[in-house]
This record gives sequence, structure tokens and C-alpha cells, in this order.
Amino acid sequence: GVKVIVLEADYVARHSSGVNAGGVRTLGRPLPEIPLALMSREIWHGMTDLLGEDGGFVASGQLKIAETDDELAACRERVALLQSHGFTHETVIDRETVLELEPALARHVTGGIWVERDGYALPYRTTTAFRRAAERLGVRFL
Repeated sequence: GVKVIVLEADYVARHSSGVNAGGVRTLGRPLPEIPLALMSREIWHGMTDLLGEDGGFVASGQLKIAETDDELAACRERVALLQSHGFTHETVIDRETVLELEPALARHVTGGIWVERDGYALPYRTTTAFRRAAERLGVRFL
């Protein structure tokens, strides 16, 4: 029952909302950001239900690569810290699993962290989908 008008300097999706890398990432987030990032990611997985289109979202997963034993140890420490706070979305994987996921990587990798449900979207498509959904609800864009 509220009349909404959005004032836009140029057009929707013209600037940073529509032109960016498009990462849908929970991997590597600072601890205080993780609950919001996890909730946001679930919205991405339900984008078609929410907006009627997917915004180009692809659940490709995201990978942090360790190239040395020390880097792999840091990955293990990171995942242990997250698990101590009840988060299980990041998983340590070994060298063989990294190379199964990304066969073209250099052979010296030692492992990494994998997040299966992360991915990417097409920012212009996503922002446009939100605009269209808002317009269907009566929002005006000027």
C-alpha cells in the first residue's frame, strides 16, 4: 500500500550495481559477515522463485588455492575457526581434489578451500530483474 518512486541518476544497472565482477561469495568472508553472506547466497539460489528470472546466477562453486604447505596449514586453521563458530560452508580439500575441480592448474598446488554453493551472476541481468519485479509491484523509476 505504499507508493514508491526510485530516483536514478542515469538508468538502473548503469553503474556499480550493474557493472561489477558478479561474485556470489561466502568464501573467505570475515567472521562477522558470514551469517549475512550465507543468507544472501540462499536468496541467490532461489532467485527465480523471488523474481521470475535467475539474473544469470550460476552455482559454480569457489576455490581458494594453497600453493605451499604453509598456505594449506592456514586454510586448515581458517576452516577450524569457522567450524568452532558453527559454520561448515568452507571445506579443506587436498591437492587431488583441487586438480579434479581445476585440471589446468599448476601441479605444485597443495590443496585449498572449496565452497560448493558459491558462484557468480550477471550483475546487469540481476539488477534489471529486480527493477522489473519492482515495477510489477507498482514501483516507479525516474
